[in-house]
Order: sequence, then C-alpha cells, then structure tokens
Amino acid sequence: VASGIAERCMVQLAYAIGVADPVSIYVDTFGNVKLAGLRSDLETALGPLRAGDSLEMTVGEPARTIRTSWEATFGDVAPGETLLYEDSYGRICLAASQADAAAKHELVEDLAVVVRRA
Repeated sequence: VASGIAERCMVQLAYAIGVADPVSIYVDTFGNVKLAGLRSDLETALGPLRAGDSLEMTVGEPARTIRTSWEATFGDVAPGETLLYEDSYGRICLAASQADAAAKHELVEDLAVVVRRA
C-alpha cells in the first residue's frame, strides 16, 4: 500500500497458538487440506501424538464430524481412508490415501475446524 502498488491490503489471521481449533487455510490440487496450526500447537492442546491415535474433527456449520487418526505417512492407512499428519513444514494436514480428502468430506478453504481426541 505504502509503495503505491495497491490501494488496500487484507490480512487474514486464522491461527491461535495452543488451541486445537485451526482453520482450513489451503486445499491443494490433490485435495489435501492444510490447516492453520502446527503439530506442536496440537500437542500443546491434546498431549503427545503417536501414529494410530484416534482423533475427530468437527467442521463447518452445521457441524459435521470426521473420524480420523494421526499418522506418519499415507501408507499407514488403507486407500480412501482419511488421516491427519504433519507435513514437511510442521503444519497439520488432513488427507486421504489415494483419494481427495476435500471432496470426500466437502471441505473448503476458510472453514472452521476443531480437533479433539476421539
């Protein structure tokens, strides 16, 4: 704005440290959903996460529940199954092995998400 390149600038904050309510911030071309939160944030709220831990996500309005698990890789779940994992940047992501998680669960960007232990 100050340089004259733009007249307005919008900044969206969708992140709270230590709270297990990240917001979906990005859906990639494979249907993986990156959340506005890090593994460390989720562990602060829920305790240590281990492969196979059962989790549930509440998404949208009206609220829907997605049952999933914390996993290290896509290969840890059967094809089509949903997993929550940490990407190479430490960000929490929801994906489906060999499938489109966003389409499967009707997820879009900027959707409120609450993660809790199942």
